[in-house]
Amino acid sequence: MKSLIKVFLLVLVISLFTGCMYMDVNMDISKDGHVNMRTTSGLTATAYEALVSSFGEEAQTGDLDEYEENGVKYYVQTEEKEYDITEFATVVNADEDGNVSMDTGDTELYQNPDGSVVFTFKATKDTADTEAMEEQLGGEESGMSQEEVDAIMAGMVARWTITFPAEVTQTAGRPEGIYIEGNKLTMNLLEMSKVPEGEVEEYTFVSAPLTKGDLEIEETESKGFTDVPVNEWYYTAVNALAEGGLVSGVGNNKFDPEAQLTIGQFCSIVSKAKGFELGELNGHWSGRATQNCIDAGFITPDAELNEKYYDRAITREEAISAMYLAKADELVDVETEFAPKDVPDYEEIDEMYKETVMNAYNFGITSGMDTKHTFAPKSLLTRAQICQLFYNLNWTEIE
Repeated sequence: MKSLIKVFLLVLVISLFTGCMYMDVNMDISKDGHVNMRTTSGLTATAYEALVSSFGEEAQTGDLDEYEENGVKYYVQTEEKEYDITEFATVVNADEDGNVSMDTGDTELYQNPDGSVVFTFKATKDTADTEAMEEQLGGEESGMSQEEVDAIMAGMVARWTITFPAEVTQTAGRPEGIYIEGNKLTMNLLEMSKVPEGEVEEYTFVSAPLTKGDLEIEETESKGFTDVPVNEWYYTAVNALAEGGLVSGVGNNKFDPEAQLTIGQFCSIVSKAKGFELGELNGHWSGRATQNCIDAGFITPDAELNEKYYDRAITREEAISAMYLAKADELVDVETEFAPKDVPDYEEIDEMYKETVMNAYNFGITSGMDTKHTFAPKSLLTRAQICQLFYNLNWTEIE
């Protein structure tokens, strides 16, 4: 049946984002950022019968569930996934067969330190182009009557329902197709996608912050770091790198997550991750690690190698370029298509870093500082931020 549906969709060249006649996505987001996602997709019985009639296939629905909604009968399949909210982009991305195809650049889900959840979705005419679909269905090649086409179109469903951990509010986008009841959001994509050709409508939804009791903040030490509480966005990354031996505290059970990261500290992390030799050089504890990174071509010094250089705060363009170069031979293309025009401050990036920074975007090391993908090349990194960048690469222990 799966192959039959695939042939059907291929022949009709359907632009509906789900690739199905029926698509119902239900997401439940818990207070701690755990997500349960249940996707039900399939065809109306009418569409299935028309497909069988057109291609001469025998109707076999044994591996499908029979489902009825508003008097319309469907043959559907259901898939359920559980994941952490930070894994959302990976989960909704298309798999090798093109199933559950969703452009993660147009869909974003994350949780703030205060427990509030933000969901952003962009719709265009092509998100669920019912006009194009109806035209394809009624074409000569389909062999369907207008009555069959009308029945199929009447039974088409494309819906997302998200249950947030607290009351949700729409902060951007048109009201058409949006239904909110307390902490429950329902989006009817067939209504949302009725925007003019070539235009993009961005929808944003934000749930209310959680109380301290809801967050269940543990007043305990985080792997020995008393200044890395469990509800902070960098908690997981800092502790993962600490457990892997790549970072350590600054004394007195503190990590100092908001402190600026120095060149010496950065090179020490990279050298540990690469298994390079460590030790003092040029009178500085990070001298050997820094020299390793220079010799490997990861960084290019802009001053004499002395204490002043080693203790200078590293910029984002220096660090992220170096991370890409250090990991380039192991990176897997995540198939993003960032171009210079997609980075608002691209021209502010130093010429020597432009190519490697864009590679970092396209290999998933960074997507910028905000939803506009601003890079902020001259800004300085904190110790917490570098841990998150390494964690994003699953680079959490010594190789």
